[in-house]
Amino acid sequence: MALGTIVITPLTFFFLFSFLLGQLNSSMILGGIFLPILSIGITEGRDITEDKVNQYFSLYITNSVSPTSYLLGVGLANLLPSSIGSAIFLALGIVTGSITLTSNVLLSLTGVFFVGWLVSVMLGFMIGVKSEGLSAAGGTSELLWIMFTIICPLFYPLSNLPLPLQYVSLLLYPTHIMFLANYLIGISPPVSPLVSLLVLAIYVVVLSVYISKRFDWRK
Repeated sequence: MALGTIVITPLTFFFLFSFLLGQLNSSMILGGIFLPILSIGITEGRDITEDKVNQYFSLYITNSVSPTSYLLGVGLANLLPSSIGSAIFLALGIVTGSITLTSNVLLSLTGVFFVGWLVSVMLGFMIGVKSEGLSAAGGTSELLWIMFTIICPLFYPLSNLPLPLQYVSLLLYPTHIMFLANYLIGISPPVSPLVSLLVLAIYVVVLSVYISKRFDWRK
């Protein structure tokens, strides 16, 4: 896991958008907390492809390791290290007074970000298993990462995007993770939290069914 993925790149985006917008607010802190979690999930596609190249993947398959067990194992292995980047943003928000969290809000945010991590890991898993080589996995992961970071409102309001991109953003799960996170700290999202919950539920259900039932990863 590269330090840049969990710390340097999120901090760079954070300070860049802070400078461009001329402000530092609680929503941007939340974006900084979520970005390392999002990044490490998406980029796990490359890690899984490396397992395939090094023949570890074949060993898992021949030992009847299920896709779900492998997915959770790879994801959990990187979850704790990726939390370093999130902790830095949380500390930054507390020190600057940009964010104040009660224990209930912090627990709820953890649940929301966990869902974001889960969907990200599922996508990373699919990229890694289906990619033929490291370059393909890396390219796909980077493309998704760039799209999510730029189009989803991690560091700026959705209204800052051109209208066509706003509609695209509303189809992407990181957008709804941020809507729910902002809602939990008292910032009204542009859509109902129920809509965001529904969108995230659709992502989780569809990806879970695809991985557990329709994914013949032994081919």
